[in-house]
Amino acid sequence: MVRLVDTDVARPELTAAIDEALLRSRVEGRCGDTVHLYRRDPPSVSIGYFQSAGEVAYLEACARDGVPVVRRSSGGGAIFTDDRQVVYAVVFAANLTAREGFDLACGALVRVLGRLGVRGAEKSGVNDVLVWGRKVSGSAQVIRKGVHLVHGTMLVDSDLERMFTYLRPLPEKLEAQGIERPRARVTTLKDVLGRAPPLPDVKTAIAEEMAKAIGGPLEPGALSETELEEAGRLVEERFSRDSWNLRR
Repeated sequence: MVRLVDTDVARPELTAAIDEALLRSRVEGRCGDTVHLYRRDPPSVSIGYFQSAGEVAYLEACARDGVPVVRRSSGGGAIFTDDRQVVYAVVFAANLTAREGFDLACGALVRVLGRLGVRGAEKSGVNDVLVWGRKVSGSAQVIRKGVHLVHGTMLVDSDLERMFTYLRPLPEKLEAQGIERPRARVTTLKDVLGRAPPLPDVKTAIAEEMAKAIGGPLEPGALSETELEEAGRLVEERFSRDSWNLRR
């Protein structure tokens, strides 16, 4: 069975802590494979483990507008998250490479888009899903002792102009992609379909396709007391601290 945990709308530092707690729980054999779904409020910038916060986010704008910057445990690039997109995390044990882990998750997301009526979705590069050449989902990953944590976003109806008020695009990345405005490479399901699909439909499709990808079937569940306690400690000791989030 694959456990489904849906924390719905939660603070960004808590969701980052829950993902880390789930990874630790699976590594230590205290739980089985798990899909975690959530949305973030307040809006936030999530940065990769190896990134320098000031290089990938406009920190003054974030501080001015109360937008937290939270460093996650996985690698990858900076993203903007809010309650108008669904964030997924899938924690599973498998003898796969990192690329194969991304293939598994991104393949599931392509199927999700098909279920929602989107045509032309495809995996691009290592960890992106595009529709008509524009990014609608990106993922990041960390692997510990054969356990994968793959997590990422599905852009349902986010304010993309606001997104780039806080994200600082890397010039070399824009040049490599041949674009001048980063907004031009990103889209949402609302843009693609002409309407935002209901969030429960998006969540259901993601949960079912992720569970199928890692061997399902899906079973609704909840965090254990141990996982909740560990997530609380991680918020206090790591994900709410500038020494973790804003380090260079």
